[in-house]
Amino acid sequence: HPTPRLAVFVHGLAETEGSWQRRGSESEPYGPRLQAEFGYTPVYVRYNTGRHVSDNGHDLAGLLDGLIAAWPQVESRRRDIAKTAAPDLKLTGVHLLPPVPNPSKVLAIGQNYADHIAEMGRPAPKNQVWFAKLGHAVNGPYDGIEKPKASDAIDYEAELVFIIGKRCRHVSKTDAPSVIFGYCAGNDVSVRDWQTATPQFTIGKSFDTHAPFGPWIVTPDELGDPHTLGI
Repeated sequence: HPTPRLAVFVHGLAETEGSWQRRGSESEPYGPRLQAEFGYTPVYVRYNTGRHVSDNGHDLAGLLDGLIAAWPQVESRRRDIAKTAAPDLKLTGVHLLPPVPNPSKVLAIGQNYADHIAEMGRPAPKNQVWFAKLGHAVNGPYDGIEKPKASDAIDYEAELVFIIGKRCRHVSKTDAPSVIFGYCAGNDVSVRDWQTATPQFTIGKSFDTHAPFGPWIVTPDELGDPHTLGI
């Protein structure tokens, strides 16, 4: 075999960098062992998507949910790389995908801006109005938005998107910032006639390509107070 030799591991995402869990077994550092004993270069691939995860910890950002999950372990190194390493590609020469390409859920709050409520001529809601945008609506920040055959009533809504970086429940208002990994800009594309046809907004909010966001994730330490931002 030509040098270097390559060992590809198809596993679920690990809890920490360098420790990769085999399904049905305890976490074991298979990659480092193979590299040390046999000279293989380990490449990790997520089993349910086939996406590249890590070359011994150097390219974890190739799968953003992997980077988010491992952030407490890799943040310092990633920041050092960002400060000292030259970019591999020019921003103008790449196609930016959604920062989180396959989110487990996209939840949104309707009627959350006073001027938008006034624009619609409605009273302010007494309770939060929640709805979901389904996964096939997720779209890149500069990608085209499809006009559905079913309607011409397309509208846009500029939104602040925040990425939940930890599995959590029953989070208090005070603790909420601690589970936010970062922020993006988003467009809550809406098909108004389908949105208002029933009490549930989901169908009018979830047409293909109607949830573009990005262009990247800004971490809270770089963003500051999100409540001071203009949308």
